[in-house]
Amino acid sequence: MKHAQRSQVTERVSRVVKILLARDGLNQADLAEILGYDASTVTRAMKGERNWSAQDIQQLAETFEVSPGLFFEEPDSLVRIRCFRPELVTA
Repeated sequence: MKHAQRSQVTERVSRVVKILLARDGLNQADLAEILGYDASTVTRAMKGERNWSAQDIQQLAETFEVSPGLFFEEPDSLVRIRCFRPELVTA
């Protein structure tokens, strides 16, 4: 996969993670503990400096009780999350 494509995927996953964290009242430190990483690893992934692995995405999906496919959907299709906290979704 090309760098630009990886970057877009990482950005999209991070955007969804941010929304889900807020929805569930969690922060990045909580997520790091759940995933078994140190906080700096999660921070780097959220900033796009580290790619999310397939295993990360599966674990995120299980943690947030969503389909792994949600992390790859276009922002406009995040309606399922919006219904919980519409103010969390920014264009």
